Amino acid sequence: MAASVKTKDKKIPHKLNQKRKRKDYGDGNRDQEVEVDDNGLSDAQTAKFHSSQQEKIAKEPKTIEAEQETAPSGDLEAFPDLSLESSQAAFVKLDSSAGLPEWLRHPIILDANEPILFSDLAISSRLLSRLRQEKLEFAFAVQAKVWNLLKEPGDLCICAPTGSGKTLSYGIPALSSRTVPRIRALILVPTKELVMQIHRVMEFFAGGSGLLVGTFGIKSFVTEQESFPGLDIVITTPGRLVSHIESTPFFSLQHLQYLIIDEADRLLHSRFQNWVAIVISAIHSPSLSSNSVVSESFLTLFDDTILSNPHSLKCRKMIFSATQTRNLESLTGLKLSFPRMIISDVRMKDDDLISYLPSTLCEKFYRVSTDAKPLHLFSLLQNQPSVLVFAKSTDTASRLHKLLSYCDIQSGLYSSDNASRKPLLSKFSGGSIHVLICTDLMARGIDLQVQRVINYDLPRDIGQYVHRVGRTARAGKDGLALTLVEKGQEKWVEQSIVNGIGRSNEVEWADGKIDERCPTLYKEAMAKLKVEILGGRAL
Repeated sequence: MAASVKTKDKKIPHKLNQKRKRKDYGDGNRDQEVEVDDNGLSDAQTAKFHSSQQEKIAKEPKTIEAEQETAPSGDLEAFPDLSLESSQAAFVKLDSSAGLPEWLRHPIILDANEPILFSDLAISSRLLSRLRQEKLEFAFAVQAKVWNLLKEPGDLCICAPTGSGKTLSYGIPALSSRTVPRIRALILVPTKELVMQIHRVMEFFAGGSGLLVGTFGIKSFVTEQESFPGLDIVITTPGRLVSHIESTPFFSLQHLQYLIIDEADRLLHSRFQNWVAIVISAIHSPSLSSNSVVSESFLTLFDDTILSNPHSLKCRKMIFSATQTRNLESLTGLKLSFPRMIISDVRMKDDDLISYLPSTLCEKFYRVSTDAKPLHLFSLLQNQPSVLVFAKSTDTASRLHKLLSYCDIQSGLYSSDNASRKPLLSKFSGGSIHVLICTDLMARGIDLQVQRVINYDLPRDIGQYVHRVGRTARAGKDGLALTLVEKGQEKWVEQSIVNGIGRSNEVEWADGKIDERCPTLYKEAMAKLKVEILGGRAL
């Protein structure tokens, strides 16, 4: 039976409800599928925040929980779902521009379709040679704009879709010639998978420059403490960085020239152990001010031109996201200087920023019954090219992966429960595996050549949908996003995903169809799954 939900009784699944007594910051290797936090807010601030959230929820369209799964007709047993997470979420309208500063009210809007040759930009011959090796001839609009704006003073907030070249937008400036042999650029990302991915890109483009690119959060903490001297560029998670700031002797960020926060919407809303304040404090104090004690040997490293330029030794901050809004609260504490906001493939609607999907992306939504959902997935996977299947929890992903194996559909499981994710990605990229069953750990920044994305479970909000489908249709290539929509979920999908996101192409709706071979395969798979459960083996 369907159960209605009273909006006023709805609980807010927000980070302020989750507090940690731990004082340490961990090793930075923690998967962040679930945001955990300790904002250090006062009781009054917390109460104020909850009050504002309750007011937002009161204005939201009421949603209906998915019908409880019952045994389907035709003797098909319902797919077991032991997760307590809801596949639906209320659509929250972005803040309006009232009260915003000028730079947020009037962002710089880019024409993403204007072709720009890398050779027409002020890029060194060494970097141009590396770009040619990767067969990269044209720059994305966001890359060209960022590089030009960095010639002027001020920090940058960049909102651009996934696959639009954000990594090189900050990577090329960070790889300019060395000014001082200290950490000159910090790149902060949410997960260690992104740390390794960005490290590979930066290390390739750093070839021949003499710059040393390193990571925090991959090796042991002690090894990093011994090897950080001499590094020019560090890619890390905030937790591991804070550990070094607090525990590593002689670790300093006072010479930092670039602070880059990638996937900022996630990092700035997940202020684990108040990392923003700690990192910003380490950058700005001590600083090269008139009150600072600077050794003569340090000053000899700079020429008169650099020392006479008040911006040359100032840390430039670049904030990147695919779904960043103009919410001032998320930007507080960063101490931005003369900031400007750049948006690419994002549109203004009623003074709000609306994420805009690539024109090369095709979206299809299939109406399905809850009980037959696995059958619809099996049907969609028949003779498919590389595809990512997103589930709402590790529980659901694990059971789907197991069922597919019993149906002779080879797949991989990408979730926090799988410790062998790196070799799994290599197999998928190499073509030995064509299907990956994923949690939203995969939705952030992982760069794969994927032709299709299937949302087996609905995302919890617009931002999560944008990041999921952003795994395909990257860098101008075609892509297809398929979403299974259960009874009672259509209204939310129309209100939020369809109407709340900008797109060039119309979405397609259709009734899901089941391949005639799938019911038999499903029955056999469920029988095998029952035997395994009763046998006591863990899934």
